[in-house]
Amino acid sequence: RFKEIITNGDIYIDDYAHHPTQIEYTLKMIKNKYKEYVLIAFFKPDRPSRFLTFYKSIATSFNSVSCVVVMKSTSENIDVNLLIKENPLLFHKYNKKIINKIKKVKKKVVVSLSSKNMNDVFESIFIN
Repeated sequence: RFKEIITNGDIYIDDYAHHPTQIEYTLKMIKNKYKEYVLIAFFKPDRPSRFLTFYKSIATSFNSVSCVVVMKSTSENIDVNLLIKENPLLFHKYNKKIINKIKKVKKKVVVSLSSKNMNDVFESIFIN
């Protein structure tokens, strides 16, 4: 899955990437395509076992972005705070305060990365 929407000069991309290698490759490709834009990622972990095995690699796979918003997982067994602790300046929990900051950014690419549906990201940044 790779969906790209351009709205009012900003770009929204929804991608299936959820493994560290996929995430890193996808973000580097997007960063290369949109060099003049601020790259902001939203990430929703899916499987507890995958997350616990790869969370440190996941954390470093986002090095090419300005900000990562970590969405609450549908699984209660995933502690997203592990990512935030890896790099508290880069990773943030999903909340209204961070959404409002992102809305103010001009020339942005917002990328949602997950095997799960992330339509709420597009709506919270570009519609509401």
